[in-house]
Amino acid sequence: MDRKQFTANNNNASSTLNSLINSKLHNNGAHILYMFNEYDKYINNAVPFIAEGIDKGHTIVLIENCEFIRRLNNNLLRLGYSQKDLDAIIKMDYASYYSKNKNFEAQRSSDSLKDLLEPYIDSKITTRLWGKVLAQGVQVTELREYECMCDEYVQGKNIISVCTYNALVTPAYIQNEMLKVHDYFMLDERVELSPFYHKTNSSAITYQEKNRLQNMERENISLMKKNEQLRMEKDQEIVKVQLLREEKTSAENANKMKNTFLSQMSHDLRTPLNTILGYTQILLLEENNTDSQHSLGKIYDSSMDLLKLIEEIIDFSAIEAGKISLHIEDIHVKSFVENCVHSIFETQSAKIVIKIDSISDDLYITADKLRLQQVITNLISNGMKYNKENGEVSIFVDYNHLEKSVKISVKDSGIGIPHDELVSIFKPFYRTKVSLEQWKGSGVGLAIVSKLTNKMNGSYGVMSEEDIGSTFWVTFDGFVEKKAPSHSMMPINRDQHIPSLSGKLKILYIEDNVDNIEVLSSMLQVIGDITFTYETAGEQGFAKAVRIQPDLILLDLHLPDVSGLSILAKLKAHSRTKDIPVVVVSAEAIESTIKLARKEGCQNYLMKPVDMNKLREVIWEHSNSK
Repeated sequence: MDRKQFTANNNNASSTLNSLINSKLHNNGAHILYMFNEYDKYINNAVPFIAEGIDKGHTIVLIENCEFIRRLNNNLLRLGYSQKDLDAIIKMDYASYYSKNKNFEAQRSSDSLKDLLEPYIDSKITTRLWGKVLAQGVQVTELREYECMCDEYVQGKNIISVCTYNALVTPAYIQNEMLKVHDYFMLDERVELSPFYHKTNSSAITYQEKNRLQNMERENISLMKKNEQLRMEKDQEIVKVQLLREEKTSAENANKMKNTFLSQMSHDLRTPLNTILGYTQILLLEENNTDSQHSLGKIYDSSMDLLKLIEEIIDFSAIEAGKISLHIEDIHVKSFVENCVHSIFETQSAKIVIKIDSISDDLYITADKLRLQQVITNLISNGMKYNKENGEVSIFVDYNHLEKSVKISVKDSGIGIPHDELVSIFKPFYRTKVSLEQWKGSGVGLAIVSKLTNKMNGSYGVMSEEDIGSTFWVTFDGFVEKKAPSHSMMPINRDQHIPSLSGKLKILYIEDNVDNIEVLSSMLQVIGDITFTYETAGEQGFAKAVRIQPDLILLDLHLPDVSGLSILAKLKAHSRTKDIPVVVVSAEAIESTIKLARKEGCQNYLMKPVDMNKLREVIWEHSNSK
């Protein structure tokens, strides 16, 4: 681009500035204020101002930074000006120039400018000054006075002075004050007469004027401090939000890892237990095996203790992680307590008498049935476990009409708890000194009681005397109402007679663990007339199910090729298998997984180690529903 083209294409501000300069006004001196907003336009406005000065042989003085001077030189060289032209320009780095005046003072700064310009002032040769004023941190009174002196100095001389300020960092009140002491003001797009300019403004600042400016400055400083405080608070809030987001992500990742660990631990512990308990249950049913009955009983009882320990730890971890959901309903208290006691008799062999005090048939409690059963059976089991030989456990229920609450108490005649340990008894993994010496346990049973009770908006407590016994109690919302109770299904006794199968069953088992396949096959042989087949991979199992259409499918969730849940979904989607009952048999004991499996369409969920009675019950149920 040549010089003429550049001038033609240049923006309005440069054109107006050139028109102003070429008029006769500048012969009397021109003091122009330039408040720029865009740096590129700022450079583009400076180039023609300097270029025209070179063309006309004017003296040119630049007070700017090195970057500005470098870009200006490059532009001028592209327009065809020589290095000799550029070297003739008097250049000063504005940071160095103002550093001579460490504490900006109007008089000293004005004297410095005069000393700089004086050698070049000529009545016949115009002097062009383009200088940026370092306004930050300068008192407005000193800045105003400095510009007054500059305006007075320029007037009547052959000087065109463009004083530039960065409008983005110069407060509005300073910009307004500068308009009073510059006869022209320039923006990125235009140059105009200053509406506030008057010669009298260039005279010395009065006391009242100085006081007014200082008040404005104090207000501005105060606002700047407040803005800075707000900015810092905003930055702190951003950091806080970011930290919270990171902590949330970290917690979510930790929960995922925890769930993965619990799932894997459950699977790895339950799988060998499935083999141990499976064969033990089969051998215990062989009446002629009298020599081994005692040893097998010990193996079975120890395995059940280990299983209970695993279930307690997994249950507690799930509660801690908030991975349980509640289904609150009205529960008939009398039948509920009787069922809890019956289930205890199914699993406990201790010679302990359990007594149930008279319970009103009209009494109901509001809670989650499954979780309430965990709470009550835990308290009854503890009462039996930490009891004396041939001891008693008494259960009694009270209704508070005023608070409309039901209190269930479990009293034992056991060892009692030292008074100084009562405050710790509900803490996770805490066990009393006596229980550590005499009984096995994880120490999470009562912690589960406390956490489940809290989740159901209940309360709990304990009273105890050493060598006399303890009374544990829980309280929940309840009411009295005359209506028929809803009795739940009673647990099946190990020795209870189970009706025989109504016909031969064809069962497909999809499982990759050979030991699990063998133990389940042995159980099914004992249970009845069953045709048993299996596959060790998910896709192969699905294909066989489509081909042979079994009466019942037993499905593991941990398969080598695909997830058991995906196979379940495929079975339920295929026209030839969608009506075949599917029972999940898995070591996955996490409640969310069980719910998901039921949602996907499984009819039952058996956890490993497989209880033979429960397996028999499930098979009998599906045999009679054919």
